[in-house]
Amino acid sequence: MLYGPPGTGKTWLALRYVKDATGEDVPGNRWEFITFHQSYSYEEFIEGFRPKTENGQITYVIEDGIFKKLALRAILEAIKDKGLLTEDEIRELEDYLRNDSTDYSRYSKLKQKLWNALLSLSKEERGELFKDAPSFYLIIDEINRGNISRIFGELITLLERDKRLGQENKFIVTLPYSREPFGVPPNLYIIGTMNTADRSIALIDIALRRRFAFIEIEPEQEKLKGTIIEGIDLGKLLESLNKKIEALKDRDHRIGHSYFININTREELHRVWYQEIIPLLQEYFYNDWESLKFILGTSSKKRKSKHHSVRGQFTG
Repeated sequence: MLYGPPGTGKTWLALRYVKDATGEDVPGNRWEFITFHQSYSYEEFIEGFRPKTENGQITYVIEDGIFKKLALRAILEAIKDKGLLTEDEIRELEDYLRNDSTDYSRYSKLKQKLWNALLSLSKEERGELFKDAPSFYLIIDEINRGNISRIFGELITLLERDKRLGQENKFIVTLPYSREPFGVPPNLYIIGTMNTADRSIALIDIALRRRFAFIEIEPEQEKLKGTIIEGIDLGKLLESLNKKIEALKDRDHRIGHSYFININTREELHRVWYQEIIPLLQEYFYNDWESLKFILGTSSKKRKSKHHSVRGQFTG
């Protein structure tokens, strides 16, 4: 779990890591990318009913969500050339998992055959299946914006390392909609990003916290070292800004260095300052004008231009 203030490059780091690990620049094969939000549900993540129109009639079918499909793809990659399914069956099932299935009956039968084959193996044999299996990744951006306990459901238990397929205490559940068996393979990894300014990590479900390693991503003014725009040192500007925010608010609401990355002109700095930084600070210190005045500083000189001076706001 990569957590930290906005603008610290959490999403960029997650994407770079996964692209390097898989050698794939776009999702759809060995990695996927999703963003949680308040309306995101278990039905989208694992499985749920979806309306389907056929000959003018609306029926409801059970469709697999992104996590379930990725888990099955990771399992299929691990069992290739192991004789559990034929090459044609694996190819057909992979096609269903990468595209919206239309033949639900055939898709369901193939999944059942896959799970029957897995369940027929001993714990040791299942462990060998995944020993050298390629890794698959799911990046969940803004993970703390969703109702995590509801979205993950029974997966909170399945995510534990020793309860994954082939592990010491492997755990296989029966899913509530499809009544299919399901377990999480050990070659599937979840990388979450968490904006601490949106919601403190202290509010995250304890059960989920125990299943993730938390890595703090902090603002790095060093990345702006030597970047000076018309006498304004961006590294020192960010450092000064964050010291004041931390003194009045907390460290979770600091501002990340990525806001100032690739700024080369005064016009670009002006746009970022007035269109991104100040609106963010106004949200942090809503109706607290004294704090905002302290954070931004004041200029003793009257501005002659319609463009306010960024430098002047840090001389007070």
